[in-house]
Amino acid sequence: MVVAEIFDLATKNLMFIAPALLVFTALAFSDALAGGLVRLIKRAAKEFKI
Repeated sequence: MVVAEIFDLATKNLMFIAPALLVFTALAFSDALAGGLVRLIKRAAKEFKI
């Protein structure tokens, strides 16, 4: 009974946790991607003296 209750709580919370986790990973990924792009542009600017 206790296990079933915990499982039920977990599945209900997962519906809230999963999208938040998805948003967080998407933000972290896009942040890393943007950082990489900025570094790439800065390097290119240095190379071609833009």
